[in-house]
Amino acid sequence: MKVVSAAQMRQLDAATISAGVPALRLMECAGKGLADTVQHLVAPPARIGLLLGSGNNAGDGCVAARYLQGAGYQLRIFLTSDPATFSPDAATNWQRLPRHECEIVPESLRSTEALTTCTFLIDALLGTGLTRSVQSPLHEVIVAANASGVPIVSADLPSGLSADTGMPLGVAIRAQHTVTFGLPKLGHLLGEAADYVGRLHIVDIGIPSALVTALADVPVINGPEVFAAHWPARRRESHKGDYGAALVIAGSRQMPGAGYMASRAALRMGCGTVTYALPEQAYTRFDLSAVEVMMAPCADDGSGFFTPASLSALRAVLQRKEAIAIGPGVGREEATRALFLQLLPHCASPLVVDADALWALADAPSVWSRIKVPWSITPHPGEMARLMGITTEAVQHDRLAVARTCAERTGAIVVLKGARTVIAAPDGSVWINPTGNSGMATAGSGDVLTGMIVGLLAQGMATDHAAAAAVYLHGIAGDLAIQQQGEEGLIAADLIATIPAAIIQSLHAPREPIPRI
Repeated sequence: MKVVSAAQMRQLDAATISAGVPALRLMECAGKGLADTVQHLVAPPARIGLLLGSGNNAGDGCVAARYLQGAGYQLRIFLTSDPATFSPDAATNWQRLPRHECEIVPESLRSTEALTTCTFLIDALLGTGLTRSVQSPLHEVIVAANASGVPIVSADLPSGLSADTGMPLGVAIRAQHTVTFGLPKLGHLLGEAADYVGRLHIVDIGIPSALVTALADVPVINGPEVFAAHWPARRRESHKGDYGAALVIAGSRQMPGAGYMASRAALRMGCGTVTYALPEQAYTRFDLSAVEVMMAPCADDGSGFFTPASLSALRAVLQRKEAIAIGPGVGREEATRALFLQLLPHCASPLVVDADALWALADAPSVWSRIKVPWSITPHPGEMARLMGITTEAVQHDRLAVARTCAERTGAIVVLKGARTVIAAPDGSVWINPTGNSGMATAGSGDVLTGMIVGLLAQGMATDHAAAAAVYLHGIAGDLAIQQQGEEGLIAADLIATIPAAIIQSLHAPREPIPRI
């Protein structure tokens, strides 16, 4: 599903109206979809509080109130302005609402206590057109609604949230559910949106599909429809060699577990064999418990870090590998940096470059163009800032643009990690990932993602599809893991354990029963 800016959504609305669909019809569909969502969340005769602004968002709220009233709900309407100032379409639907059956709360009675008399609140205060900080009296209304503790359903976008950046404009509604109309907006997925949007529901309001298809150069929400058709096929008559050999070059005496987790994650993605190459002194300290991972200790001058002395062993182990991951836990020793800058241009299989290997590359942009195989990089915002020579704040301010620019400069598939991971390709394609949770902000989570990507690359999946699939399934694995561990208790190993269930849930129908012979 495509994701649009506020301006693009206005253009779609205008084009739909020009095609013969009345604006009031669009508002009717939006309001009915909002009401339908509320009815799935709470049964009548619950009291619904409707927070009304004065723009078209208020019109959506009035339509929803009419449907809810007809379904047996009690309506309490909190005005924030004189209805005489409503937009024309909002005013029309205000007149259509049987107001004599509603309790109308005057502008002077918008206290938190008044709101707590409701079971649910509908936020229809501000729409997608807001571009400056929320002003009084709406500022006070939003603060009171958030403080009330009453669950909130926002119409189109939580009031006060930027539709383009996902950042609160001074203050914003913290919704449990957001019902958006037509297409998701950038502000539902970027910035701090995850803390405000809650669960996102998308309502079809009748935008012609041809208009949506014609949208070019817009991000897409990542999901199985992006990569399922490219998922590696498995034959009943097969062996491990059919599913690829991956190499993970990672670890140091300080962090031997990073490459180990990446290796196990690659196996969980269906990869046939995985070899973990690590410094010799790190290997001697390593307590191996996953016998499925093959180990390749490399000479390290006794330091426990990769050094130029490791090059010969690494070149040998690179042979007959379908995909390579480099970087988790290798450290930032100058000797390690020198080794990787020498090694990367000579890799002959698709690459995933992560963590401290990215740190090495940031100081050597000339190496980027010397990498001749398909490759992907998986920076967090701090690593991206170093790669691009900007601040972390600048990265977070416009994650889409930064990821696109990085992909264009490096020629790599860029996986910019975060609450809504952004995947960008050199051709300008962008996917925004919807899965995952705060429990995944834990040591080793990124190493697991690197392993998942290289596991798919080894099975022949193209770099862009492998990145999209791994990021999506990584989030699903996290969402499954917190059902048992909770967000606070989640560790990276929990993600590895739930990868198989994530794949089954996202991609596979139940297998046929074993035939009787």
